Amino acid sequence: MKKTLIALLFVAAFLPASAKEYVEAKMLLEGSEDTLYVQLRLFTNMFYKDLIDELSWKGTLVFMIDGEKQKIKEEDIDYLVFKDLQGNVRELVSEKYTGKIIRPGVLYEKMYVGKISWYRDYFLSTGTYTTQPIDYFVTERSVSPGVNLKRELKFRTTDMPELKRKIYRIKTDNDILSILMQYDQGK
Repeated sequence: MKKTLIALLFVAAFLPASAKEYVEAKMLLEGSEDTLYVQLRLFTNMFYKDLIDELSWKGTLVFMIDGEKQKIKEEDIDYLVFKDLQGNVRELVSEKYTGKIIRPGVLYEKMYVGKISWYRDYFLSTGTYTTQPIDYFVTERSVSPGVNLKRELKFRTTDMPELKRKIYRIKTDNDILSILMQYDQGK
């Protein structure tokens, strides 16, 4: 009995999402030109109510549209923008807005658009049950496979060797953003 109680408490403590919040959002459905103003349901962290789980917009999304709860598949959405619970604007686009085909039917978070554009996808790591990002870098000629972030940035910025040291020291999204902006300014 004691082991069962401890196991249940452990599982409950590490659930990636527990609460549901609705936020105002703008959405464009595939094949439509009409912008819909909706409320998007997001899952939040059990302990930090302002942290959302990025898997909230994977698979089937739940919306309140004109007071009615509706489910829409991720692949049927071309564009979705909303403010998360920390006040950050999150912009999600389908592959047709990325400039290159990455994977059809997936919403990518637009992180930066420039000479090297940066998009992010998310997946659930089954070993740790945490949400993990996959970063893609898109140029006029190609799309990175989303495997090794630092290697891809080094490869795409070889014409600016002064960025190499900054790439080795990447720790946060702001570091990546700084490198991409510096690359745009330098060329």
